[in-house]
Amino acid sequence: MEQVKPTVFYFDFYNEVTEESVTKGFNINADIGGEDFIYGDQFEVISGNIESDYGVHDWSSSPADEVFGIGYNTYEVEPKFVDIVMDKWRNEFVDIVGESAVTAVVTLTSSLGGSDYDIYKEIEALTK
Repeated sequence: MEQVKPTVFYFDFYNEVTEESVTKGFNINADIGGEDFIYGDQFEVISGNIESDYGVHDWSSSPADEVFGIGYNTYEVEPKFVDIVMDKWRNEFVDIVGESAVTAVVTLTSSLGGSDYDIYKEIEALTK
């Protein structure tokens, strides 16, 4: 039996006024289809809808063999919408793979200097 490759979803939100950023993320412990999913129509619709409502997302992933990563950064999402954007993304994945496979959204304490796997492990530690 092949082991499911988990996915990490994370987003670095930059506030141009305060010149500070906050990174939030969640893990998806189910097979979402990797690159086939992110280049597919369903993902395009999801991301297009959220971007049109809250601001452009720029791809910012640091690939790792252990996990599939979906990483973004932006300066366009207003600070008051950060939690809403993350909840919308999480809810989309819950609709796809189920509540039990998607962790809670957490605020990351480390910088984004690591790989997608480093971020996955930090989220895993924060959600235990």
